[in-house]
Amino acid sequence: MTATITHLRVATPRRSAPVVPPMNVHAYVHTILEAANSLLRNDYEVIAFQADIVSKTPILWLKDCPHVRELVRVGIASYDRTGADDTGAYRVGVFSRCGVTVQWLERVPA
Repeated sequence: MTATITHLRVATPRRSAPVVPPMNVHAYVHTILEAANSLLRNDYEVIAFQADIVSKTPILWLKDCPHVRELVRVGIASYDRTGADDTGAYRVGVFSRCGVTVQWLERVPA
């Protein structure tokens, strides 16, 4: 599988700096659960969790849906990067919730 990634940042106003949780296991897991529960209460479907060792911030991946794409339109989220793989072009949306980075993979029609 070959993937090409082009980094893309859409200028959006930052409401506050990301909060990096204390790096003990209990606080880290609590931060993930708090963010996941917040997303689930708002009808987002969390499909995966990733521990980012560079930023030390957890990442939650959401299922792509119109509800999530609307966040870009209203300025809550932005597109972080674009690319193409064996199944076509894509872009990754991103926003922050409860100190956790939230992302989703969105397929771009040809």
